[in-house]
Amino acid sequence: MKLAKHILSVVVFLFVALSFIFLAERGMSATDKARTGMDRVHPVNDENHFVGGPLMIALPQEVRAPNVSSEVYFCQERMPLEFTDIHERFDQELFRNTYWHSSTLLNMKRLGKYFDAIGAMFDRYNIPPDVRYLAIAESNLSNVVSPAGAAGYWQFMKATGSSYGLEISSEVDERYHFEKATEAACLFLSDLHRQITHDFPNTKTPWTLAAAAYNMGYPALKRAMTQQRVDNYYDLHLNQETARYVFRITAFKVILEHPEDFGYSLSQNDLYAMEETYTVSVDTTLRDLTDFALSQGTTLKELKRLNPWLRSNTLTASPSNPYVITLSSEPQVHQD
Repeated sequence: MKLAKHILSVVVFLFVALSFIFLAERGMSATDKARTGMDRVHPVNDENHFVGGPLMIALPQEVRAPNVSSEVYFCQERMPLEFTDIHERFDQELFRNTYWHSSTLLNMKRLGKYFDAIGAMFDRYNIPPDVRYLAIAESNLSNVVSPAGAAGYWQFMKATGSSYGLEISSEVDERYHFEKATEAACLFLSDLHRQITHDFPNTKTPWTLAAAAYNMGYPALKRAMTQQRVDNYYDLHLNQETARYVFRITAFKVILEHPEDFGYSLSQNDLYAMEETYTVSVDTTLRDLTDFALSQGTTLKELKRLNPWLRSNTLTASPSNPYVITLSSEPQVHQD
């Protein structure tokens, strides 16, 4: 009986072992067939890269942790990276955005289109150039709408936008008007900086706090600073979004100012650029924007693309309330 049990155990063991060998051979065979088929469709060159046209060229990438400098500044206000908490929070934002390739590349390309114009307007209001990166944190330099209803490049809520002179109605929403929204952002940021330096004259991080206030609102920031009895952004206990906010902005600045250090390589030709345009003044009501577009030799699509602040198919205008509409100087698709 014992001998029979022993023989049965050996048989079972051999059956299981042979099954594993059989399955492994089948898996290798399938892999080899797939590899052979791929080689036949996409021949391999001497560098072991598939040759199948420009879309099939391998993109080599060295994945490594970004090196955090010991000296990082936002608006000439030093980030105290010698503290473990501060170092880790900045390192995490630097890491996230270094390897979020599509978003970071698109932001690099959009810099060429928008940053000079933003910088020129910031200069007029004496706002440090680093604050430009706030627009990337807010909208990735796009006309987007948040779940809370904030809109445009600078993510104004209706009440805040209106208070800084932006027209917001069913026909017109100037939160989507790049130049006017940027000027409103300059006024808003200048007010935040003025309020902070007035209420907390000893703070060493006024622009850092102004950026935080832009995100969470100054009343909430002031309340947190007063309750916690600190006047430095890096000492504050804040909600998760605002606690990350300045670190995100500064990470954008470091990566986008030194893209080669983070593995990005773009030429000037890769950057987006402002197209050639001209403007027309409208001082009478337009009952149908499609008719207006066609009368100007363009289309409604192009009209709305260059004037995203036009929110309906009509525009109520008058000599006392005219509008300036932007049109492209480039040939239109429908004219080809």
